[in-house]
Amino acid sequence: MILVYEEGIARLYEVIGEKYSPGLGEYWLKNCKYVKVLLAVSDKDEVVGKVTLDLAYLPYAEIVNLMVHPNYRGIGISTFLLRECIKVAEERNFVMQYLMTDLGNKIAHRLYSKHGFIPTILPRKGLPGKSMWLHRFSKESFIKEFQNSYYLLEYSVSKDKVSIKNEKLYRVKWADPITWDRLILYFKGQPGQPSKSSGTMPRISGVQVRKNEIRLEILVKEKSKNISQEDYSIFVLEVTNTGKRGFLVNKKLSLFQEFL
Repeated sequence: MILVYEEGIARLYEVIGEKYSPGLGEYWLKNCKYVKVLLAVSDKDEVVGKVTLDLAYLPYAEIVNLMVHPNYRGIGISTFLLRECIKVAEERNFVMQYLMTDLGNKIAHRLYSKHGFIPTILPRKGLPGKSMWLHRFSKESFIKEFQNSYYLLEYSVSKDKVSIKNEKLYRVKWADPITWDRLILYFKGQPGQPSKSSGTMPRISGVQVRKNEIRLEILVKEKSKNISQEDYSIFVLEVTNTGKRGFLVNKKLSLFQEFL
């Protein structure tokens, strides 16, 4: 199906002002286990909308290159494609969806916020960078479980990296002003897409939670520069419990997954 519409996809890229790389359709087909391409096609068989959904690493699903033909904007195509991405991701247990958007694109901000996306990695003030990362957490995630336990949560996001046990990470925090319970997520990454030589996809590298008698801090320290499906990666998992409730940690953790 992708190859049937590849010429139309290329024309859409051209109209949008993006570069379409020859052979991209073949790449999508070759990696269809991990990459889904969703299209909006008019009654004239013209490709008027397109988005890519990257499903390579559970539980993260990346939404990439959501685009709509200028003549077809304002009629709900972006909303349709975004909802389909969320649906496909959640059906495959990818409970954290994320995407990158421009700081000044208020139309996109409105669309994403309506569907539960929030800023998680912002560029540092005064430094070059016009992009930010947004994340959405499905109801099956532990983040949504925490959020649903309170009515007056305050949300904040750091505009620069913060220090935690010799690690420099971005911080997102939810706090209940009544009980002082809180959930803090620490993200590894950078405001824009990683370059070929450095950087990483945004991912949670630390969690701090205070809820009732629970006081937990979990931190992942990566010892391998790259994480891939084809090779092993080494990391250190630090779990600190200062609460009154005990926990068992499974020392035989496995990150191998079967993807649908």
